[in-house]
Amino acid sequence: MPCVYIERKNRCFSFPCYIADSYLKLADGPSLKLIIYLLGSDSDELDIEAAARSLGLTRQEVLDAILFWEQLGVLFDKDPRSCQEVNDSTPQGMVKSLPQDTRVLTKRSYTASHISQLLDTDSELRELFSEAERSFGRVLKHSEHELLISLRDYYGFSVQSCILIIEYCQSLDKSSVRYIESVARDFSEKNILGFSEIEAELERRKEQSLLEGRVARSFGMNTSLTKKQTEFVNGWKELGFGLEMMTLARDRCVDSINKLSFGYIDKVLKSWADKGIFTPEAASLEKKPSASEPDKDHSINLDRWDDFTLGGISDEEGRDKK
Repeated sequence: MPCVYIERKNRCFSFPCYIADSYLKLADGPSLKLIIYLLGSDSDELDIEAAARSLGLTRQEVLDAILFWEQLGVLFDKDPRSCQEVNDSTPQGMVKSLPQDTRVLTKRSYTASHISQLLDTDSELRELFSEAERSFGRVLKHSEHELLISLRDYYGFSVQSCILIIEYCQSLDKSSVRYIESVARDFSEKNILGFSEIEAELERRKEQSLLEGRVARSFGMNTSLTKKQTEFVNGWKELGFGLEMMTLARDRCVDSINKLSFGYIDKVLKSWADKGIFTPEAASLEKKPSASEPDKDHSINLDRWDDFTLGGISDEEGRDKK
């Protein structure tokens, strides 16, 4: 066992054992800073701005820490008016479940005290918190405690599934509570609840993301695909086309109209699908219309098709071009 020594200066203060024994496991950094700051202070009044400056915290972090200790019954305010701003942000007891969710179970908010009581009797929840802290690499915040309980008890995910969802969001650099819950809600609505099902869906999303990136690079784009362009790519994939044929259709597009148009590429690929053309060799044998013999399939002006399908120009601008 290592020997730990703290040099004691002239001024000291005591730290309540009930806080150390029961609540330190729930407290995050700002909450710990605040309680130490308050216990070491000679004043019973708390200046939020001064505390924020002294502790290197934001005003909101101080308010959140106050709320945390109030919910545990550690902090009290004799004058309710001075704590009105904090009370306004206190979670309500119950919130409505999702409109399309027909389950009787409702999504709840939990006080820090309630979570502490749950941890005393729920070994699976302790495991979930421990795994999540390992994944985040830090002590969890109160909002993250509530998120994890919600993922398990409201959405019905296992501990392993919860961690899988969190790690997926972290891989996207989107690990906020709101984003993680939006992913969980999406899975729940699609009835993707089991670990293997989630794993398969995440693999599908990964492959889709890789395809979108390859298409963008192959098409010479310097930005990510838009939502509409992504829908085009998904449609081409469902038709049975891979990157090579998408790129070939893109070349046909640029050769014909001298610009990149997803609407035009979509028309080319759908035409190939109708003719059973799914390889570069088959595409090379396709008879191309000559300049004097317009393609009968193109009964509308392809520039105008592109403009209208992608919202490019207005009617008035189109007339100006002509």
